[in-house]
Amino acid sequence: MAFVAHSRASEDRTGAWALTELNPVRQAKLGDEMHMLAIAQDAYPPFDANAALEWARSRIALPDMGFFFTDDAFGISSFSAPFNDPNNPSGYLIFLGARRNAGVWSAYRVLKRMLLWAQDNGCSRYIFQPREDMSQLEVFARRLKGNILRPTYSVPLKNGDVHG
Repeated sequence: MAFVAHSRASEDRTGAWALTELNPVRQAKLGDEMHMLAIAQDAYPPFDANAALEWARSRIALPDMGFFFTDDAFGISSFSAPFNDPNNPSGYLIFLGARRNAGVWSAYRVLKRMLLWAQDNGCSRYIFQPREDMSQLEVFARRLKGNILRPTYSVPLKNGDVHG
């Protein structure tokens, strides 16, 4: 792996210095989904690759979805606003992954770029929830001075069993 000498002058908006010129965070477009799929397949247990590609291809060009990647990490964000406050959108993390040998800071650079994208789209906050397969997100949230939002509920919807 080659390293690039850097200085404060070479720092990009994400705050990343090293390898920024060789491995920049880029916004994805249609055609980049195979690269992102390869990263996801390296980062996560087996999943339905065809379904993932179909999902990505149907959303990658939507204005409220942001797909960002480097050579070894990628993430997907969205933003939306509630009906009663349409001028106050929030950004949301949909997916974040990095190749196993890339380390968490590759994913962190992508996350920071997604935060800037959400900010550029008028979002007042960015929401993500660490899951078992994304435990490093709690470390990222603390580093970014994030607030803990609790409680979070999950209502199972399979089998049509909505009670109450």
